[in-house]
Amino acid sequence: MILILGHIKVTIENAAKLKAAAAPLIQATRQEPGCIAYVFAEDLTEPGLFHLAERWADEAALDAHNKTAHLAAFMGELPTLAPQAIRIARYEGASELLLVNL
Repeated sequence: MILILGHIKVTIENAAKLKAAAAPLIQATRQEPGCIAYVFAEDLTEPGLFHLAERWADEAALDAHNKTAHLAAFMGELPTLAPQAIRIARYEGASELLLVNL
């Protein structure tokens, strides 16, 4: 399993624009084969800070995602939102330890 975790920070004024740009990306990505989870979540205590979490079944699924038109469209819009910070990291792991499952 491949995990992608990170954040994007924009001004409060650009937060709504980031949500609008991310919505079609999220919707399309969640339909991709091998996408286990794909989430953008605005921080509850810091407006304009969006946390990203992705889970991919394998390298092939992630490679296919990185070539999609919807990701290219989002990446094309991102510079217009004048991000203050972007950090995205990749993690790999073969197992999962479930801590809570209600």
